[in-house]
Amino acid sequence: MRQSRISVRSVLCTTMALTIAICLTTTGCGRSDHASTVSVTGKVTFNGKPLQSGSVMFVPDTGRPAEGEIQSDGTFQLTTYAKNDGAAIGHHRVAITCTGPSKDTSGEASPGPSLIPEKYGDYKTSGLEVTVKDKNEPFVFELTGKAP
Repeated sequence: MRQSRISVRSVLCTTMALTIAICLTTTGCGRSDHASTVSVTGKVTFNGKPLQSGSVMFVPDTGRPAEGEIQSDGTFQLTTYAKNDGAAIGHHRVAITCTGPSKDTSGEASPGPSLIPEKYGDYKTSGLEVTVKDKNEPFVFELTGKAP
C-alpha cells in the first residue's frame, strides 16, 4: 500500500514539474510582449530625396522602442528584440536621425552634424506619429525643411 502512495506522489510531482517547465518555455521567460511584435518596414525621404543613412526609432506608449538603420535607398526595417522582428502593435512616436561625417579631428568616434532638421531626431519634437497594426504597408516619412 505504501508503495502506491509513493508512486502517485511521484507522478504528481513529475506532472507539476513538467507543467511549470512548459509554462516557462512557452511564455519566453516573462517576455510575452516579444510575441506582439510585427514586421515594420518603410522609407525616409528629405526634400523629395531618399536619406542615404541614419536611423529610425519607433517609441511606443509603453514598452521597448524599435529601431532600424536607414539603407542607401532610404529604406529601413525595425528591430525590437531580434533582428528585423519589427515593432509592438499600437501607437508610436517616431524619431529619425541622419548625420554627416564627424568633424572631430581627435580620432574619437562621434556623430557629425545633423543633415536634417534636428527636431526630427527627438520623438517628443518630431511631430511624427504612427499606429502599428497586425499587418502594415511600408511606412513612408517625407521630411522637409532646411538642413542645419
